[in-house]
Amino acid sequence: MDQPDRERLTVDCAKVKVGDVMAFVYYGRVCGVNAGQSGGHRLRLDGVGPGAPRGFDVEGDLLIVNAHSADQYHKEVRAAMTRVARYILDAGIRPFTVSFTKQDGSERTMHCRLLGDDAETILGRVMVVDLDKGLTAKAEIRQVDLRTIKWLILDGVKYVVSTRA
Repeated sequence: MDQPDRERLTVDCAKVKVGDVMAFVYYGRVCGVNAGQSGGHRLRLDGVGPGAPRGFDVEGDLLIVNAHSADQYHKEVRAAMTRVARYILDAGIRPFTVSFTKQDGSERTMHCRLLGDDAETILGRVMVVDLDKGLTAKAEIRQVDLRTIKWLILDGVKYVVSTRA
């Protein structure tokens, strides 16, 4: 998480050279799936969250299989609430989907990413960026109450909270 007293300067495009190491982290909602030019898949995405491009393509199965999905899962596992809470706290920049009970008693399912690792406790509240809000200039910050988690999808696994895990 960025520190308010720490300066962050942008990259000077004119100074980028071969051999530089860079990272590009964007979150996007898939709005098209097509065949790519090289025979693999091509995804068209609408950027979500602050700083994301309005629309971009990802082409090549190698890029796609190494991406993180907040929706796809290949396995369902029953797990204790504390274990599921720990998975959320360790998610880092990876997107996830979580279902939990809100303070008013209603259930909420949300695509999100962790904002920081400053949870009140292992079973308290954690701040997340709501990725369901689409393109916004400002991040939509929400709280997830780790004590009321119903299920979590992260890294291809759906964790269902169980008292008998």
